[in-house]
Amino acid sequence: MSKLWALWVHGLGRWTTGDRQQADWLTREALRTGRPLNDHWGTAHCLEILAWIAAAERNAERAARLLGAAARLWRSTGTSPSELRHLAPAHTLCQQRTRQALGDHTFTVLFGEGTTLTSEQAIAYALSHET
Repeated sequence: MSKLWALWVHGLGRWTTGDRQQADWLTREALRTGRPLNDHWGTAHCLEILAWIAAAERNAERAARLLGAAARLWRSTGTSPSELRHLAPAHTLCQQRTRQALGDHTFTVLFGEGTTLTSEQAIAYALSHET
């Protein structure tokens, strides 16, 4: 589990410096590493960053689905990214930009699709789409 978090923290660091490509790679590696552990907390963190990257890459549909998948996992942990200071600003910005790009109705539909994914399905979705 330590490797998952080391990769995630490194990915978050790369995100904050604007290196989306490295952030994407590191976060995907964190997901791959944590996949067998069924760690909802870690998976939610990874899906969150991948949603930010998708939004920054103007892939709003993917961002909305990933936000929905992350939201389902956040609920299972009893928290949300808006409650976590290290995630709240980027989460809010991602959600606003994605909703604006898609419109309320489409955002809600795609976000809802993400919430129906199991943890394994969400990981598979996140790993199968290259930015």
